[in-house]
Amino acid sequence: MKAAHFFPDSASALVNSAPQTLGFGAHDLTLHLKLAGPATAELTGVLELTDPSGRMQALAIATSPAPPAAHAPWWLLALAGGLILNLMPCVFPILAMKAAAFARMGGAAHAHIRREALGYTLGVLGSMAVLGGVLLGLRAAGVAAFWGFSSSRQFSSLWPPG
Repeated sequence: MKAAHFFPDSASALVNSAPQTLGFGAHDLTLHLKLAGPATAELTGVLELTDPSGRMQALAIATSPAPPAAHAPWWLLALAGGLILNLMPCVFPILAMKAAAFARMGGAAHAHIRREALGYTLGVLGSMAVLGGVLLGLRAAGVAAFWGFSSSRQFSSLWPPG
C-alpha cells in the first residue's frame, strides 16, 4: 500500500484537517484517525486504498466501539490486597502483638479502647498515604516507580544526588 484515506459517512465524525497516517505491521495495516468526539458510536464510511502503482480501491467499512472492560470495584481489590498482606509471615508477629495489647485493655474503659484502635487505624492509613504520596511524587518527577517494583535503573536518575 502506498496510501490510505478514510471518508466517514458523517462529516462530523473525524477531524478532517488531521493527517491520516498509514502504518504497517507484519500481517496488517493501521490507519490512524483523529476522532472529533468520543468513540461511542459506530463509525461507517469508505476506505480508499492506493497501491504503489497508483491504482485505487474503495472498501465500505463499518466499525463499532469495543464494550467497556469489566473491572472489579476498587474497594474489593483493596480488601483482597489487605488480606493477602496480612497473611504474610512477616506480619503475623505485629498482628499478634497488637491483638495482645488490645486483650490487655480488656478491663479499660470503652472510650480508651476506641482511642487506641482509632490511633492504630490512623497510623496505618497515614503511613500508607505517605508511601503513596512518595510514589506519586516519584512518578510526577518522571521516575518509572510502581508499587511493589523496584529496579536500579528506575532510580538511577535520582541517585547519586547532584
